[in-house]
Amino acid sequence: MTHSKDANYPRKEFRKIMKKSAVFFIIVLLIISTFSFAQEKNYEPLDLAMFPKAETGFKQVYIQVPVVENEENYKIELHVGKEALVDCNQHFMNGQLSELNLDGWGYTYFKVESDGAISSTKMACLDSKLERKFITLTPQLVRYNSKLPVVVYIPENFSVKYKIFKASDALLDAKAIELKQDLPQLGRIEYQIINNYFVKNTVKKGQKHKIENQKEFDALFGAAATMGKDGKPTAIDFKKQNVIAIIGNRTNYKTSYEIKGIAMGAMGVVVVTYKTNKGTKMTYSIRPFTAVTIDKDLTGKIIFNEIK
Repeated sequence: MTHSKDANYPRKEFRKIMKKSAVFFIIVLLIISTFSFAQEKNYEPLDLAMFPKAETGFKQVYIQVPVVENEENYKIELHVGKEALVDCNQHFMNGQLSELNLDGWGYTYFKVESDGAISSTKMACLDSKLERKFITLTPQLVRYNSKLPVVVYIPENFSVKYKIFKASDALLDAKAIELKQDLPQLGRIEYQIINNYFVKNTVKKGQKHKIENQKEFDALFGAAATMGKDGKPTAIDFKKQNVIAIIGNRTNYKTSYEIKGIAMGAMGVVVVTYKTNKGTKMTYSIRPFTAVTIDKDLTGKIIFNEIK
């Protein structure tokens, strides 16, 4: 009896395994059927009857995309072209993909205008190996719309492939470029601030300009030497230097001009960036000014850029 039970044991286990397998197989079939049904229900009914028939030498192809939530976050990228044997260069199809209106319906469709010619870069390939690649017109992004097919008319020897892009649900923040107004743009120019001068009383109005010789300078400024190590007026050599001066009108407010930077701009112009600092009212008046020396080889027009 013990021998008989041992002999039947493998058969019973085999039956159990088969029953489990059958149940698992039925579950898999149900899942596949449900998924297929869901897929079928995920597409809108398709109607192409309103679109024109393809012309001679052309064929009509279409793309239908499934219904998804937030379709505005999706895009379809069309790749229209044909396969060709090509070398190592970058190749592209000549022509264009035009979007046309379907009169009376408010829909659009696409039509390829191309003679099938292929252009390429002209690099020298290391070998003569050719590869079969799908050569396309410039890819084109179109609206994702599950309610309407994307209909494209292409030459008979062309085909259409496509990609679907989905935008991230998260809105990302753009980063602002901080414009440092205290620094000039383009090529930086070295300069030296001149000290221990004053504006002569004969200078009636405020002005900003470049001074190229000693005579011009002496007409505007007088030396104001003071005691101490740094009391001498800054030496200026007009054979090698020019002076850029900003002279303000007479005022009884504490006022100064601060040079923030000097730079070489487009077409050789010299851009002087400065700031006006205005303080409290005083019991006397002054002639605020600032002046700097730059290299005499900088002969371009001077542009004064005041920042706040």
